[in-house]
This record gives sequence, structure tokens and C-alpha cells, in this order.
Amino acid sequence: MKVIVGSSELWPTPALASKILTIMTSTDGPFGVRGAPHGGCSSMVEEMALRIGNRLERDITRWPTTEAGSSTGFKRDVALVKAADAVFAFYGPDLSDDGGTEHVVACALRQGIPVVAFGILDDGSIIELGSDTGEWPWW
Repeated sequence: MKVIVGSSELWPTPALASKILTIMTSTDGPFGVRGAPHGGCSSMVEEMALRIGNRLERDITRWPTTEAGSSTGFKRDVALVKAADAVFAFYGPDLSDDGGTEHVVACALRQGIPVVAFGILDDGSIIELGSDTGEWPWW
């Protein structure tokens, strides 16, 4: 499963929709995004990915939070990454760690799962920040 995560600070843009569309049409297999306790997604990026995936009739799952408490998101992220074979992460212009996105990326890297990270600049354009193939050792 390919996981798409994004900072909760990001707003949907045409460039972001285009990048998610490109990922989904050029990558095989199912997709997953983080669910939120209220039944939606954890960020607008993930909501956009869910809607694009549904429109494309791709296999895409919103991973729910199944229990209450402060560890809910943590457990959801760990379970999501355990089922993943790649992670695509989107960060805002300041590249700040918003918690959840960085947690998914860290979990993936610890498990040797490939990660591709993108930054969305102030003008709405997207740059690839880098990628890690998940191979050990990395030096």
C-alpha cells in the first residue's frame, strides 16, 4: 500500500492535486491516508488524496482511529506504516514538523520503507525535497 500524508497546515492547490493525481496514476497498488476521530481525514491533503482516489476508482482506504485517548493517532500511524510499502509526504513552505506527518515518515524510515518528501512553496509550486529508498545501511 502507498501512503499519502500531508501537513495539516496545507491548503489544497491545483499543483497539489496534480501531484497526487500523478502519484496515483503512475503507481500500482492500493493507497492509504490517515483518518481522524470525527470520521474525516487528518489533513486537507489526505482528504484530497481520498477524493482523487475515489474519483479514479482506485483502492484507497482511510485508516480510522479506533479508540479514544492521546495515543490514538500514534497507534493509527504505526498500523498504517506497517501495511505500507511506500510513503509520499507533503510539507508546507516552512518545512515544519506538524507532528503526524513527521511521525509517519519517521516510522517508515525506521522500518526501511521508501519515503518521497515534497515541499509546497508559498507560490503553490511543489518541489521534491528528497527521497529515501529505505535500504540499510544508507551510507
